[in-house]
Amino acid sequence: MPKLKEAAEKALSLNEKLPEVHEALSQYYISEWKWADWEREHRRALELDPNFAAAHHWFGLELSWIGRSDEAITQSRRAVELDPLNLKFNDNLGQVLVNARHDDEGLTQLNKTIEMDPNFAGTYGDLSTLYRYQGHYDLWLDALKKNATLNDSQEDLALVNEVQPTYKQSGYKAAVNRIIELYKKRREHSYIDPGFIAEEYAFLGDKDHALEWLEKAYQEKTDEMASLRIRRCYDFMRSDPRYKDLERRVGYTW
Repeated sequence: MPKLKEAAEKALSLNEKLPEVHEALSQYYISEWKWADWEREHRRALELDPNFAAAHHWFGLELSWIGRSDEAITQSRRAVELDPLNLKFNDNLGQVLVNARHDDEGLTQLNKTIEMDPNFAGTYGDLSTLYRYQGHYDLWLDALKKNATLNDSQEDLALVNEVQPTYKQSGYKAAVNRIIELYKKRREHSYIDPGFIAEEYAFLGDKDHALEWLEKAYQEKTDEMASLRIRRCYDFMRSDPRYKDLERRVGYTW
């Protein structure tokens, strides 16, 4: 990200009116949780090119992460209007609708994306999230497996193949505990965002361990932290002073 910022600033010194560069710079600022700078760069990109579909897309998705749902949906719909066959834009519109808790609309949009291309892996990842929120755990694991298969992610596929029998034999909580074990084991040899582990503990209702791993994610400044506000698994924790302090440190002041 520092290299991105350096290159973008050099480009802007040559031509300040390149919308693509402002859009790129916004990605640096969100990684630093510099929210005012992030929004300024998005808006500058769209001021320079109101029909810049990718800028509408990313602005919409990231507005969704921070809970500004109405604006997020507007931006995401505009991206799809400008580039209606773009699978990523269609998929992420579904994700934005789910983040806004418009589950029926989100499911319709995600299924529409699959109709456009049944082999688009990302949509199955978003479907798995929605199915899990709704308590459809068989569908959750099936969608996760489809996502891992299409992505050719052997580690993710191995995880699902271990977790599915646990779920069938011992139920949901045992499956979640198995995911936690596997994520921790994987961290011994490759990177796993601590926010993933925090989320699993939250799905178990284990507030203390969820906060412990969220603190690790905060220290590592991971991508998961930017979308802290809209993850439903944390709903039961939001009144906890430790959670509120974490939001404050990430810069959520609205």
